[in-house]
Amino acid sequence: MWRGISNVKKKYIEGIRYQACNGIKIKFWLDPWLKDKPLCDVFPGLFAVANTKDFFIADMFEIEESGRLSWNCQFNRRLYDYEIREVVRLLADLDVFCFEDGEDDGREWKWNKGKSFSVKSCYNNITHPQSSTPFPVDKIWSKEWPQRVSFFLWLVYKLRILTYDSLMKKGRYGPNVCYMCLKKEESVNHTLLHCDFAQNIWRMLLLEVVDKIKLMMAFWVEGREEFRGVSIEQMVVNWKEMFYDPP
Repeated sequence: MWRGISNVKKKYIEGIRYQACNGIKIKFWLDPWLKDKPLCDVFPGLFAVANTKDFFIADMFEIEESGRLSWNCQFNRRLYDYEIREVVRLLADLDVFCFEDGEDDGREWKWNKGKSFSVKSCYNNITHPQSSTPFPVDKIWSKEWPQRVSFFLWLVYKLRILTYDSLMKKGRYGPNVCYMCLKKEESVNHTLLHCDFAQNIWRMLLLEVVDKIKLMMAFWVEGREEFRGVSIEQMVVNWKEMFYDPP
């Protein structure tokens, strides 16, 4: 019974979206305000050594003269190299954060159109969970990549990849564990998204994209000949073309 109550509590917390307007009432590490999960779950290693476990958002930053937020994450010891990389990830997320309009922090219910909690909407999501990010089905059979890539994406969408949880449904039995991280059960979502190994690959790809965009912007600011006559509006509106097929 208590396990069931605990699971309902977790689902209830997942349904809340925090609206950070001034950061006075929202806990920096313990409330899900920056991402769908609390930062203590996203960065458990940093949370374990943080001196600010119970701090509110407003306690964690100072406003510089330029109006930019300067975040101050305090830890109880010197960080190892891999922890410093986690801090860089955290600061990158914080760097793009903006407070919402309003006088005070608030909360709204994600699973109801009226944004207010109802038992029915909570029950419906527990019994029929919905993905907050729908799969882009219309992009699967694109001509922008080889057909074999499209076929693989179709298998992913249909959950037809032969991960161990699929093999168990076909009668194969044994220890269901991800062989890349040895932590969780092997499934399509875990293998491609949530596994530490997979997340490191996605992170490297995203960093490469960001670095290339930064390099292009630097060339544009320097006034390189190939970027002359390109306005900031063109850079923003046509960023995909500028990135994949620069002048």
